[in-house]
Formats: sequence, C-alpha cells, structure tokens
Amino acid sequence: MEKVLGRVDKSNITDNNKKLIKDFLDYCFVEGLSVLRVVKYANTLLTLAKILDEDFDKATKQDITRVVGKIERNGYLAWTKKDFKVILEKFYKCLR
Repeated sequence: MEKVLGRVDKSNITDNNKKLIKDFLDYCFVEGLSVLRVVKYANTLLTLAKILDEDFDKATKQDITRVVGKIERNGYLAWTKKDFKVILEKFYKCLR
C-alpha cells in the first residue's frame, strides 16, 4: 500500500486531487475493503485524474461525461470500462 501512496504523491496531478484520493482510500479501509481492492481504486483514480485534468471537486457533469466518453473510446475491455465507471461513481458518492 505504501508504494501506491508513493505513486499518488509523485503523480502529475493536483495536490487537491492527491488529498481527495488519499481521503477516499482511507474511507475504503473504514468500509472494510481489502488492500488489493483499495490499490485497484487508487490506480484507477490516478488514471481518471489524469484524464479529467482538473480537480475532482470542481468538475462539472459535462467534465465527467467527457471522461466517461474517453474511457469508452479508449479500447479498454468491457470489464475495465465497467470498473472505471463503478469506481468513479463510488468516489463521487463519497466526495459529495
């Protein structure tokens, strides 16, 4: 888990997004998710933050729609697309 947190810290995303991701990961542990699941969430959120290219908490509905559209067009497998969307939805439910 420390490696993943290091990746979050070193990533090329905003400091605000780093904080939001770390807070969400803490919440996931409180919810009883396994370390491997939380690692998957962290990696997915890093990818989503790079696609979004702005703070998660300032993104509009149109921004999120654009991100989902990019995921759909990016050649990911169907299960990967589903995972991205589920994680994005869970993240925003926690954020709001």
